Amino acid sequence: MSYLNRHPVRRATASVLAGTLALTGAALAAGVSPANAVAGFTFDRLAGTDRYGTAAAIALDGTTFDDSETVLLASGAPRNFPDSLTGNYLAGDVDGPILLTDPKGLPTVTSSALRTLSPARVIIVGGTDAVSSAVESEVRSQGFAVTRIAGLDRYDTAKAVALEVNDRNNDGVANNGSDTATVGIDRQGRRTAILGNGQNFPDILAAGPLSYAEAFPIAITRPSALPTQTRDVLRDLNIDRVIIVGGTDAVSAAVEADGRRV
Repeated sequence: MSYLNRHPVRRATASVLAGTLALTGAALAAGVSPANAVAGFTFDRLAGTDRYGTAAAIALDGTTFDDSETVLLASGAPRNFPDSLTGNYLAGDVDGPILLTDPKGLPTVTSSALRTLSPARVIIVGGTDAVSSAVESEVRSQGFAVTRIAGLDRYDTAKAVALEVNDRNNDGVANNGSDTATVGIDRQGRRTAILGNGQNFPDILAAGPLSYAEAFPIAITRPSALPTQTRDVLRDLNIDRVIIVGGTDAVSAAVEADGRRV
């Protein structure tokens, strides 16, 4: 049985944030700029001329992904956002970056980043509507080994990503998700997944680092109904705890109640 839990906001974190805001406000009132009021840090900007350039800048920062053997490639089109976001779970497993592409053509900046990173393999996340066969062919023409993880829709793809991670870590033998060794465990020893709205991106975007760092699969849902594919993921990975990201407008109480019955 699965137990769905709203992610708790720790009072200590809220207190630190409130204190920081208060100090900043006091400094401004006194005519002191925040840069002068708070010492010991600097700002660095990772950015390109567009979303594709920014993804490339992050991947090429040199502090995290310079030795990555695997790069994920997903659509940068707004309508395809779930593929790149649910891909965080796989990216964390392979310790690799996510680059973005136009659905119909590989941007020059993305192509250049691939050549610089020179990974052993590229995993495309999403079907051919999200990342076209032409893009896949272009990546292959650069000499990269390419595989694709995709389903019939965003919910299918999210399921395929979650089960791919599980299968990859069990000697490559498909096991229908029965082995839960690759699912992250919380402090109470519970296998944990993240559940967010698959029709709007901010909540699961914010949850991406948690998925990457803690190996928590990202499952997506319709706001008012839990898709069969998502139900399958929670069951097949033997999830004990689900962190719902977003309020009841994003993920309804009905979905939460349905999830308790998985």
